[in-house]
Amino acid sequence: MRDITLNKNTIVKWKEVFIVILFLFPFFEPLSLRYIVSSSIAPLFEYWRFFSSLLVILIYIIINKGLSKNVLYLGVFIAAYFAISLNSVRWTLLAFFTINIAALYMFFEIMIKRKKNTVIVSMFYLLFFLVLINLICLIFHPEGIVYTKAYRTWNSSGYFNVFYDYIHFLERDNRLINFLLPLWFSMMICYSKGYINKRLSFLVMFAIDLTIVLVWSATSVIGGTLMTIAYISIVFFKKKVSLLKFRNTVVFLVICNVGLLCFNIQNAFSFLIENILGKSLTLTGRTVIWESAKKMIIESPIFGYGTRQKGYIIHFSGSDWYAHNFILDILIQGGALLLMAFIFIIYRCYKSLLIHADKYTVNIMLVAFACWGIMGLVESFFYQYSFWVTLAILTNLKHMES
Repeated sequence: MRDITLNKNTIVKWKEVFIVILFLFPFFEPLSLRYIVSSSIAPLFEYWRFFSSLLVILIYIIINKGLSKNVLYLGVFIAAYFAISLNSVRWTLLAFFTINIAALYMFFEIMIKRKKNTVIVSMFYLLFFLVLINLICLIFHPEGIVYTKAYRTWNSSGYFNVFYDYIHFLERDNRLINFLLPLWFSMMICYSKGYINKRLSFLVMFAIDLTIVLVWSATSVIGGTLMTIAYISIVFFKKKVSLLKFRNTVVFLVICNVGLLCFNIQNAFSFLIENILGKSLTLTGRTVIWESAKKMIIESPIFGYGTRQKGYIIHFSGSDWYAHNFILDILIQGGALLLMAFIFIIYRCYKSLLIHADKYTVNIMLVAFACWGIMGLVESFFYQYSFWVTLAILTNLKHMES
């Protein structure tokens, strides 16, 4: 089988592409497959991820004969996650989640060090293929292709609205961003390195924006707006988004979280929220959930309440909810201990970027990090593997840029 020529100096081998896709596909599992084929297929993806992750960890140890600083920093987080999980443990979740994110870190470290372009290019084509299928399904079946169940959501008038939950090919409306954001930053890296041309990058950006417009999820709209602005700045105006520094981004996200959770700053953006995004100032009941979450955190601030239910432990009006905020979700599961361990990982990302502050790839990944953070004001991506893929790439950019 012939190799793939990306540009004059870059060749990707089909065998390497196949290995990357084989490993990454279950981490970007199309949710509809669980319902279209059979509900019994769900464990297939779980065990596919788990055993391929074990294999990657074994290969990593054999190749490196030790652990890198990136993996050691992640090990601190995993140790904290393990400790707080003992408070309310579910062993399958504990094993699958920790093994999988460790393998993601190791896999990207191996591939970026040894095959700098292969893993990003392969991820780009995998996600572009999946998003195109999802877009076609959206156009012909805008209501979704699989019906699961009805659910209730809190509205601004104090009542519950009942909605019928439909799933698109990849995910539900507000979870499609888990595919769109990794597609965006992998596309941008491929473009900045000359692996794809401007025409293809425009086609990908169009597919991302059209998907967001068709589903019109407020979370995705915010993330998509940031991605589009960054795309236009970098591709058409040749800007490096140089004002987006890691420390500035983190400080901005901290200020936004404090303002939203403590001072209800969303009220100052009532026109945007109500008239454009079509949401209430309670952010579809999130403000009520946040108040309950804050009270629970105060009662167990150090160790939280454990990870057994993946954060779905906020009891409200007969249902269990998760915090719908990244920081609150970490605090309610693992308290200050898990939050500090998570900050430890973010600090490692910062350290790995210090000597590459002006590179295109770094700025692209900082936009991706900012998108996760801003969307994390009203959602939690803690258990979304696409978020951990972002961190794995961030911590290994120095190898890609060298």
